[in-house]
Amino acid sequence: MSKIVVSAWSHNGNAEELEAAVPLLFNGRRMRQLGMRNRITVLFLKGWSDLPQAYRDALLELGYDLIDGQSVAKQIEARIPVLVEALSTWGGIRHYGLLRFLVMREMFPGEGIITFDGDMVINAELDEIEAALGDRFYVLDDSSCFISIPKGHDFLDHFRDAAFLWNDDQDAFNRRFTQFEDPADVLKPAKINGTDQGLVLLLLKDGTISNESQFSHLKEYGLIAFANWLMIEESIGRPITYERKNGVDYVRGRKLLVSHLSHDTCAYFGSFLYLKTILGGGDVATLGRVPLPYEHYAGERQDTDLFTFLLKARDSFNCFPQLTRLGVNPFSRTSVIRAFYEEGDFSSILNDRLWYREGCFESVADFGEVP
Repeated sequence: MSKIVVSAWSHNGNAEELEAAVPLLFNGRRMRQLGMRNRITVLFLKGWSDLPQAYRDALLELGYDLIDGQSVAKQIEARIPVLVEALSTWGGIRHYGLLRFLVMREMFPGEGIITFDGDMVINAELDEIEAALGDRFYVLDDSSCFISIPKGHDFLDHFRDAAFLWNDDQDAFNRRFTQFEDPADVLKPAKINGTDQGLVLLLLKDGTISNESQFSHLKEYGLIAFANWLMIEESIGRPITYERKNGVDYVRGRKLLVSHLSHDTCAYFGSFLYLKTILGGGDVATLGRVPLPYEHYAGERQDTDLFTFLLKARDSFNCFPQLTRLGVNPFSRTSVIRAFYEEGDFSSILNDRLWYREGCFESVADFGEVP
Protein backbone atom coordinates (compact mmCIF):
# COMPACT_ATOMS: atom_id res chain seq x y z
CA MET A 1 0.00 0.00 0.00
CA SER A 2 1.36 3.40 -1.00
CA LYS A 3 1.76 6.20 1.47
CA ILE A 4 -0.44 9.15 0.50
CA VAL A 5 1.39 12.34 1.43
CA VAL A 6 0.46 16.02 1.58
CA SER A 7 3.19 18.43 2.68
CA ALA A 8 2.48 21.54 4.76
CA TRP A 9 4.42 24.37 6.31
CA SER A 10 3.55 27.30 8.54
CA HIS A 11 5.72 30.35 9.12
CA ASN A 12 3.95 31.53 12.26
CA GLY A 13 1.95 28.62 13.70
CA ASN A 14 -1.34 30.26 12.72
CA ALA A 15 -3.81 27.44 12.07
CA GLU A 16 -6.32 29.69 10.29
CA GLU A 17 -3.71 30.91 7.82
CA LEU A 18 -2.49 27.37 7.22
CA GLU A 19 -6.04 26.14 6.66
CA ALA A 20 -6.65 28.98 4.19
CA ALA A 21 -3.68 27.75 2.14
CA VAL A 22 -3.99 24.01 2.77
CA PRO A 23 -7.63 23.15 3.60
CA LEU A 24 -6.94 20.05 5.66
CA LEU A 25 -9.93 20.37 7.97
CA PHE A 26 -12.25 20.96 5.03
CA ASN A 27 -10.91 17.96 3.12
CA GLY A 28 -11.10 15.73 6.19
CA ARG A 29 -14.67 16.73 6.99
CA ARG A 30 -15.73 16.39 3.37
CA MET A 31 -14.24 12.91 3.09
CA ARG A 32 -16.02 11.88 6.27
CA GLN A 33 -19.31 13.31 5.02
CA LEU A 34 -18.94 11.34 1.77
CA GLY A 35 -18.05 8.16 3.64
CA MET A 36 -14.44 8.13 2.42
CA ARG A 37 -11.59 6.66 4.45
CA ASN A 38 -8.89 9.21 5.27
CA ARG A 39 -5.40 7.73 5.07
CA ILE A 40 -3.48 10.90 4.25
CA THR A 41 -0.13 11.54 5.90
CA VAL A 42 0.54 15.24 6.47
CA LEU A 43 4.27 15.92 6.43
CA PHE A 44 5.05 19.16 8.26
CA LEU A 45 8.21 20.87 7.02
CA LYS A 46 7.98 23.94 9.25
CA GLY A 47 5.83 25.25 12.08
CA TRP A 48 4.64 21.90 13.46
CA SER A 49 5.68 22.72 17.01
CA ASP A 50 3.98 26.14 16.84
CA LEU A 51 0.56 24.95 15.70
CA PRO A 52 -2.16 24.87 18.38
CA GLN A 53 -2.71 21.46 19.95
CA ALA A 54 -6.44 21.82 19.32
CA TYR A 55 -5.79 22.09 15.57
CA ARG A 56 -3.53 19.04 15.57
CA ASP A 57 -6.07 17.09 17.61
CA ALA A 58 -8.80 18.03 15.13
CA LEU A 59 -6.70 16.71 12.25
CA LEU A 60 -6.00 13.47 14.08
CA GLU A 61 -9.68 13.05 14.87
CA LEU A 62 -10.43 13.32 11.13
CA GLY A 63 -8.07 10.43 10.42
CA TYR A 64 -4.89 12.21 9.31
CA ASP A 65 -1.49 10.79 10.19
CA LEU A 66 0.67 13.75 11.24
CA ILE A 67 4.45 13.61 10.89
CA ASP A 68 6.93 16.20 12.14
CA GLY A 69 9.55 16.50 9.41
CA GLN A 70 11.14 19.71 10.72
CA SER A 71 14.47 18.26 11.80
CA VAL A 72 15.04 16.48 8.49
CA ALA A 73 13.92 19.61 6.64
CA LYS A 74 16.43 21.73 8.53
CA GLN A 75 19.25 19.31 7.72
CA ILE A 76 18.41 19.44 4.03
CA GLU A 77 18.03 23.23 4.08
CA ALA A 78 21.58 23.40 5.43
CA ARG A 79 22.67 21.28 2.45
CA ILE A 80 21.06 23.61 -0.17
CA PRO A 81 21.69 27.15 1.14
CA VAL A 82 22.03 28.66 -2.36
CA LEU A 83 18.56 27.44 -3.34
CA VAL A 84 17.02 28.48 -0.03
CA GLU A 85 18.28 32.02 -0.60
CA ALA A 86 17.48 32.17 -4.32
CA LEU A 87 13.91 30.93 -3.86
CA SER A 88 13.14 32.99 -0.74
CA THR A 89 11.00 35.47 -2.66
CA TRP A 90 9.08 32.93 -4.75
CA GLY A 91 5.63 33.62 -3.28
CA GLY A 92 4.41 31.49 -0.41
CA ILE A 93 6.04 28.41 -1.90
CA ARG A 94 9.63 29.65 -1.54
CA HIS A 95 11.88 26.58 -1.40
CA TYR A 96 9.35 24.34 0.35
CA GLY A 97 7.87 22.91 -2.84
CA LEU A 98 11.34 21.63 -3.67
CA LEU A 99 12.14 20.67 -0.09
CA ARG A 100 9.12 18.39 0.33
CA PHE A 101 10.43 15.85 -2.19
CA LEU A 102 13.87 15.84 -0.59
CA VAL A 103 12.35 15.26 2.85
CA MET A 104 10.07 12.50 1.54
CA ARG A 105 13.09 10.67 0.16
CA GLU A 106 14.73 10.64 3.59
CA MET A 107 11.64 9.88 5.66
CA PHE A 108 9.98 7.26 3.43
CA PRO A 109 12.92 5.51 1.74
CA GLY A 110 11.91 3.01 -0.92
CA GLU A 111 8.20 3.29 -0.14
CA GLY A 112 5.48 3.79 -2.70
CA ILE A 113 4.20 7.36 -2.46
CA ILE A 114 1.27 9.23 -3.93
CA THR A 115 1.80 12.91 -3.19
CA PHE A 116 -0.22 15.94 -4.17
CA ASP A 117 -0.53 19.63 -3.34
CA GLY A 118 -2.42 20.51 -0.20
CA ASP A 119 -4.73 22.87 -2.10
CA MET A 120 -6.35 19.95 -3.89
CA VAL A 121 -9.83 18.81 -2.89
CA ILE A 122 -10.15 15.03 -2.70
CA ASN A 123 -12.94 13.86 -5.00
CA ALA A 124 -12.34 10.14 -5.55
CA GLU A 125 -11.76 7.56 -2.82
CA LEU A 126 -8.08 7.37 -1.89
CA ASP A 127 -8.15 3.58 -2.26
CA GLU A 128 -9.79 4.08 -5.66
CA ILE A 129 -7.02 6.44 -6.72
CA GLU A 130 -4.31 4.02 -5.65
CA ALA A 131 -5.97 1.08 -7.38
CA ALA A 132 -6.17 3.03 -10.63
CA LEU A 133 -2.57 4.25 -10.47
CA GLY A 134 -1.21 0.82 -9.62
CA ASP A 135 2.55 0.43 -9.75
CA ARG A 136 3.15 3.03 -12.45
CA PHE A 137 5.03 6.30 -12.23
CA TYR A 138 2.81 9.28 -13.07
CA VAL A 139 3.19 13.03 -13.14
CA LEU A 140 -0.22 14.59 -13.71
CA ASP A 141 0.00 16.80 -16.81
CA ASP A 142 3.78 16.98 -16.23
CA SER A 143 3.06 18.95 -13.05
CA SER A 144 4.61 18.42 -9.64
CA CYS A 145 1.17 19.04 -8.09
CA PHE A 146 0.32 15.30 -8.26
CA ILE A 147 2.89 12.54 -8.58
CA SER A 148 2.58 8.80 -8.05
CA ILE A 149 5.90 7.12 -7.22
CA PRO A 150 5.83 3.30 -7.14
CA LYS A 151 7.77 1.40 -4.51
CA GLY A 152 11.42 1.23 -5.45
CA HIS A 153 11.19 3.82 -8.22
CA ASP A 154 14.23 6.10 -8.52
CA PHE A 155 12.43 9.41 -9.15
CA LEU A 156 13.31 10.85 -5.73
CA ASP A 157 16.97 9.91 -6.21
CA HIS A 158 17.10 11.73 -9.54
CA PHE A 159 15.25 14.68 -8.05
CA ARG A 160 17.72 14.92 -5.16
CA ASP A 161 20.76 14.64 -7.44
CA ALA A 162 19.44 17.37 -9.73
CA ALA A 163 18.57 19.63 -6.78
CA PHE A 164 22.04 19.23 -5.29
CA LEU A 165 23.64 19.98 -8.67
CA TRP A 166 21.41 23.04 -8.97
CA ASN A 167 22.62 24.26 -5.58
CA ASP A 168 26.30 23.33 -5.96
CA ASP A 169 27.22 24.11 -9.56
CA GLN A 170 25.00 26.40 -11.61
CA ASP A 171 27.33 26.17 -14.61
CA ALA A 172 27.06 22.38 -14.71
CA PHE A 173 23.30 22.53 -14.09
CA ASN A 174 22.94 25.00 -16.96
CA ARG A 175 25.00 22.84 -19.33
CA ARG A 176 22.91 19.77 -18.56
CA PHE A 177 19.42 21.22 -18.37
CA THR A 178 18.84 24.79 -19.55
CA GLN A 179 21.62 26.15 -21.77
CA PHE A 180 20.92 29.75 -20.77
CA GLU A 181 23.31 32.40 -22.06
CA ASP A 182 23.84 33.46 -18.44
CA PRO A 183 24.12 30.44 -16.07
CA ALA A 184 23.00 32.67 -13.18
CA ASP A 185 19.52 32.59 -14.69
CA VAL A 186 19.04 29.04 -13.40
CA LEU A 187 18.47 30.59 -9.96
CA LYS A 188 15.50 32.59 -11.26
CA PRO A 189 12.35 30.43 -10.86
CA ALA A 190 10.44 32.37 -13.52
CA LYS A 191 13.07 31.31 -16.05
CA ILE A 192 12.60 27.59 -15.43
CA ASN A 193 8.84 27.44 -14.78
CA GLY A 194 8.97 27.40 -11.00
CA THR A 195 10.91 25.53 -8.36
CA ASP A 196 9.97 21.85 -7.92
CA GLN A 197 7.73 22.18 -11.01
CA GLY A 198 10.66 23.48 -13.02
CA LEU A 199 12.93 20.69 -11.87
CA VAL A 200 10.37 18.00 -12.75
CA LEU A 201 9.94 19.49 -16.22
CA LEU A 202 13.71 19.54 -16.76
CA LEU A 203 14.03 15.90 -15.69
CA LEU A 204 11.24 14.97 -18.10
CA LYS A 205 12.74 17.02 -20.90
CA ASP A 206 16.18 15.42 -20.71
CA GLY A 207 14.72 11.92 -20.44
CA THR A 208 15.89 11.16 -16.91
CA ILE A 209 12.30 10.28 -16.03
CA SER A 210 9.47 9.25 -18.34
CA ASN A 211 5.80 10.11 -18.13
CA GLU A 212 4.50 8.43 -21.27
CA SER A 213 1.12 7.19 -20.08
CA GLN A 214 -0.16 10.52 -18.74
CA PHE A 215 -3.12 9.01 -16.88
CA SER A 216 -4.74 7.90 -20.14
CA HIS A 217 -5.72 4.52 -18.67
CA LEU A 218 -7.86 6.13 -15.94
CA LYS A 219 -10.88 5.84 -18.25
CA GLU A 220 -10.88 2.11 -17.55
CA TYR A 221 -11.60 2.93 -13.91
CA GLY A 222 -14.24 5.55 -14.63
CA LEU A 223 -11.87 8.30 -13.53
CA ILE A 224 -10.45 11.46 -15.07
CA ALA A 225 -7.71 13.86 -13.99
CA PHE A 226 -6.13 17.16 -14.95
CA ALA A 227 -3.79 19.48 -13.08
CA ASN A 228 -5.38 22.87 -13.73
CA TRP A 229 -9.03 23.87 -14.21
CA LEU A 230 -7.93 26.78 -16.39
CA MET A 231 -6.09 24.42 -18.74
CA ILE A 232 -8.75 21.71 -18.80
CA GLU A 233 -9.21 21.84 -22.58
CA GLU A 234 -5.47 21.52 -23.20
CA SER A 235 -5.42 18.52 -20.87
CA ILE A 236 -8.48 16.48 -21.87
CA GLY A 237 -9.77 18.14 -25.04
CA ARG A 238 -13.35 18.89 -26.05
CA PRO A 239 -16.22 18.46 -25.50
CA ILE A 240 -16.38 18.83 -21.71
CA THR A 241 -19.33 18.24 -19.42
CA TYR A 242 -19.54 18.81 -15.68
CA GLU A 243 -21.96 17.76 -12.96
CA ARG A 244 -21.96 16.97 -9.25
CA LYS A 245 -23.78 13.87 -8.06
CA ASN A 246 -24.13 13.01 -4.37
CA GLY A 247 -21.37 15.46 -3.50
CA VAL A 248 -18.88 14.09 -6.05
CA ASP A 249 -17.73 15.93 -9.19
CA TYR A 250 -17.86 14.28 -12.60
CA VAL A 251 -16.22 15.54 -15.78
CA ARG A 252 -17.19 13.83 -19.04
CA GLY A 253 -19.26 11.46 -16.94
CA ARG A 254 -16.18 10.22 -15.11
CA LYS A 255 -15.28 10.82 -11.49
CA LEU A 256 -12.65 13.51 -11.06
CA LEU A 257 -9.61 12.38 -9.05
CA VAL A 258 -8.90 15.69 -7.35
CA SER A 259 -9.91 19.31 -7.86
CA HIS A 260 -6.90 21.60 -7.81
CA LEU A 261 -7.82 24.92 -6.22
CA SER A 262 -4.53 26.55 -7.11
CA HIS A 263 -3.81 30.25 -6.72
CA ASP A 264 -4.64 30.87 -10.39
CA THR A 265 -7.85 28.85 -10.24
CA CYS A 266 -9.04 30.70 -7.15
CA ALA A 267 -8.26 34.00 -8.84
CA TYR A 268 -10.48 32.97 -11.78
CA PHE A 269 -13.35 31.46 -9.80
CA GLY A 270 -13.08 34.39 -7.41
CA SER A 271 -13.56 36.79 -10.32
CA PHE A 272 -16.94 35.21 -10.93
CA LEU A 273 -17.83 35.47 -7.24
CA TYR A 274 -16.80 39.12 -7.12
CA LEU A 275 -18.85 40.00 -10.20
CA LYS A 276 -21.83 38.12 -8.82
CA THR A 277 -21.55 40.09 -5.58
CA ILE A 278 -21.34 43.53 -7.14
CA LEU A 279 -24.27 42.64 -9.41
CA GLY A 280 -26.33 41.78 -6.35
CA GLY A 281 -26.64 38.16 -7.44
CA GLY A 282 -27.59 39.16 -10.99
CA ASP A 283 -26.54 37.49 -14.23
CA VAL A 284 -22.76 37.78 -14.61
CA ALA A 285 -23.08 36.92 -18.31
CA THR A 286 -24.44 40.42 -18.94
CA LEU A 287 -20.80 41.55 -18.60
CA GLY A 288 -19.51 38.92 -21.00
CA ARG A 289 -17.28 35.90 -20.43
CA VAL A 290 -15.18 35.88 -17.25
CA PRO A 291 -11.62 36.66 -18.40
CA LEU A 292 -8.57 34.72 -17.27
CA PRO A 293 -6.76 36.26 -14.30
CA TYR A 294 -3.43 36.98 -16.00
CA GLU A 295 -2.64 38.75 -19.24
CA HIS A 296 -1.01 35.97 -21.25
CA TYR A 297 -2.36 32.92 -19.44
CA ALA A 298 -3.01 29.78 -21.51
CA GLY A 299 -2.08 31.59 -24.71
CA GLU A 300 -5.10 33.86 -24.39
CA ARG A 301 -4.41 37.58 -24.37
CA GLN A 302 -6.53 39.30 -21.71
CA ASP A 303 -6.73 43.01 -22.50
CA THR A 304 -10.39 43.86 -22.01
CA ASP A 305 -11.81 46.49 -19.69
CA LEU A 306 -13.34 43.70 -17.59
CA PHE A 307 -9.92 42.05 -17.20
CA THR A 308 -8.40 45.35 -16.01
CA PHE A 309 -11.28 45.95 -13.62
CA LEU A 310 -10.94 42.48 -12.06
CA LEU A 311 -7.16 42.73 -11.84
CA LYS A 312 -7.43 45.98 -9.85
CA ALA A 313 -10.12 44.49 -7.62
CA ARG A 314 -8.03 41.40 -6.89
CA ASP A 315 -4.94 43.46 -6.13
CA SER A 316 -6.99 45.68 -3.81
CA PHE A 317 -8.31 42.72 -1.82
CA ASN A 318 -4.84 41.19 -1.61
CA CYS A 319 -3.51 44.41 -0.05
CA PHE A 320 -5.61 43.64 3.04
CA PRO A 321 -4.98 40.08 4.30
CA GLN A 322 -7.44 40.70 7.13
CA LEU A 323 -10.25 40.57 4.54
CA THR A 324 -9.35 36.95 3.86
CA ARG A 325 -9.34 36.19 7.58
CA LEU A 326 -12.77 37.81 7.85
CA GLY A 327 -14.03 35.64 5.01
CA VAL A 328 -14.96 38.51 2.69
CA ASN A 329 -12.22 38.24 0.04
CA PRO A 330 -13.99 36.56 -2.92
CA PHE A 331 -10.64 35.67 -4.49
CA SER A 332 -9.47 33.63 -1.48
CA ARG A 333 -9.43 29.85 -1.41
CA THR A 334 -11.70 29.96 1.63
CA SER A 335 -14.36 31.90 -0.29
CA VAL A 336 -14.06 29.64 -3.32
CA ILE A 337 -14.50 26.53 -1.17
CA ARG A 338 -17.50 28.02 0.59
CA ALA A 339 -19.21 29.07 -2.67
CA PHE A 340 -18.53 25.98 -4.77
CA TYR A 341 -18.64 23.22 -2.14
CA GLU A 342 -20.72 24.39 0.79
CA GLU A 343 -23.27 26.57 -1.06
CA GLY A 344 -23.22 25.24 -4.62
CA ASP A 345 -21.13 23.51 -7.26
CA PHE A 346 -19.01 24.51 -10.26
CA SER A 347 -21.85 24.49 -12.78
CA SER A 348 -22.36 28.22 -12.24
CA ILE A 349 -18.96 28.93 -13.85
CA LEU A 350 -18.22 25.78 -15.87
CA ASN A 351 -20.62 26.61 -18.68
CA ASP A 352 -20.50 28.08 -22.16
CA ARG A 353 -22.08 31.37 -21.11
CA LEU A 354 -19.27 32.39 -18.77
CA TRP A 355 -16.15 30.31 -19.41
CA TYR A 356 -13.34 32.39 -20.88
CA ARG A 357 -13.18 30.36 -24.09
CA GLU A 358 -16.24 29.65 -26.20
CA GLY A 359 -17.30 26.09 -26.92
CA CYS A 360 -15.43 24.26 -24.11
CA PHE A 361 -18.41 23.19 -22.02
CA GLU A 362 -21.55 21.34 -23.04
CA SER A 363 -24.47 20.69 -20.74
CA VAL A 364 -24.93 17.09 -19.65
CA ALA A 365 -28.62 17.25 -20.64
CA ASP A 366 -27.86 18.52 -24.14
CA PHE A 367 -24.83 16.41 -24.92
CA GLY A 368 -25.32 13.19 -23.03
CA GLU A 369 -22.42 10.83 -22.39
CA VAL A 370 -19.02 12.05 -23.57
CA PRO A 371 -16.48 9.49 -24.82
